[in-house]
Amino acid sequence: NKIMPNNGLKLQNSYLFEDEDKNIHAVNNFGNYILNNKTVVIAPTRISTLSYKTMLKTDGQIYFLNDSGLNILENGQSMVAYPINGSFLQNLGYIHVSNQNLWICNNNGATQFSNGGLSKTYLEKVNVSQVVTDKNGNTWFTTTNGIYKLPNASDQLNIFKPKDKPNSYYK
Repeated sequence: NKIMPNNGLKLQNSYLFEDEDKNIHAVNNFGNYILNNKTVVIAPTRISTLSYKTMLKTDGQIYFLNDSGLNILENGQSMVAYPINGSFLQNLGYIHVSNQNLWICNNNGATQFSNGGLSKTYLEKVNVSQVVTDKNGNTWFTTTNGIYKLPNASDQLNIFKPKDKPNSYYK
């Protein structure tokens, strides 16, 4: 059944999630709505997200990006969890949160923000739309050029030769 609000509310391009009270929410640039069978009401909690692509529910937490950075929604209240420089918030793809890391995708790559405040951009100057991490710790990127895989660090083989290391390592 298609839900058609008769009160002029716009539900296009919404992110859907279930809250702690088992209510289904639709969040988009226009607002936060609760869907009940065939009715739609404005939710009491204001969620100001940049896009439906910048919301994510994982491990029971609801994350979203706004002009202040990464926010967490808990018990109907939102709080900034990680401030983000506005330059990363342009031409956004999806966000991904995994292992205390936030990934932001945009038309200049995928930037990984770690809990310690460090950041690193992968696939710089490539339009990255989405990032996921699989159960083996590999990170996958979808781009306009295809799909890329960043192997788990434990799966990578690095060969160092004596000329690559400072002399203090070889005694």
